[in-house]
Amino acid sequence: MENLKEAFFNFVGAFADSFRGNASGLTWIHFLVLLAIIFFIAGVVTSVMAFLKKRKTMSFWRKKFSTSALDTLKFEEPEWKIEFSGKETSIFSSKIGGIPYWCVKNSAKPYPVGKSGKKMMLLAQINLSKECLGSPFPDKGLLQIFIDVACEKYGFDSDERVLSGGHKVVYHSKIDSSVTPSDIIALGGVPVSTDPNLSGSPLRNAEFSLSFHSHKASLKGSTHHLLGFPSFSKKDPRDEKGFYNGKKYDTVLFELHSEMYEDILWGNGGTGTFLINRDDLMKKDFSNVLFNYE
Repeated sequence: MENLKEAFFNFVGAFADSFRGNASGLTWIHFLVLLAIIFFIAGVVTSVMAFLKKRKTMSFWRKKFSTSALDTLKFEEPEWKIEFSGKETSIFSSKIGGIPYWCVKNSAKPYPVGKSGKKMMLLAQINLSKECLGSPFPDKGLLQIFIDVACEKYGFDSDERVLSGGHKVVYHSKIDSSVTPSDIIALGGVPVSTDPNLSGSPLRNAEFSLSFHSHKASLKGSTHHLLGFPSFSKKDPRDEKGFYNGKKYDTVLFELHSEMYEDILWGNGGTGTFLINRDDLMKKDFSNVLFNYE
């Protein structure tokens, strides 16, 4: 180590002597080595500063999440990115919009009706038996999200985002493969996103088949996804003390962004987010889901 220090100072001294007109002992090799050492030191300093900055940023977000309703959410939570495809859909498909599946033969499970008193529109459905999303989602069955398009703002209520009656999440543990689209239409009054005369829907005469891809969650929240981080352009509604009776909605069940070219438009370009408590999700309890639209 002493020899290395002595060599370094000899290089520095020789380099300084060259500016005083005394270039004895300084060669181009010495100069290049000195330059390499300087770049190496600069690189180390830059890397250390970047690491400290990143650590500070991570610490900030962990601190932020630990003091809000996100305190049970892991910082590096993976998410399922949702992508649309042009594949043909059926009432059993994972999809956005279209004619929903319903267990028409089970009279004990009536089709969901919104606070408007009218049947709700299918916003999205996920065939968990085919997608294999893994924990915390069920490993089979069909998951559906309905919204009340007969109400203003798709049934969203800023004063009650959980039990407003403007949205409903339904889980079918078993799927009756004998059900047909005609059976659903026969229920009467079922709004379908592909109806060009339908108003009040964020889906403008649209239906899309869905595919899911796992990747690292992003704080930017710019993609349609399950799990990961929610997108709030304003204040996180879960931070309002006592607003949800202490219940933490720490998991993104489903989030859909506006995409003009995909015929998805929440208002003037907003986002629809559905949040659930992770324990409820693992217990297949979908009775308490928070709907946020902004």
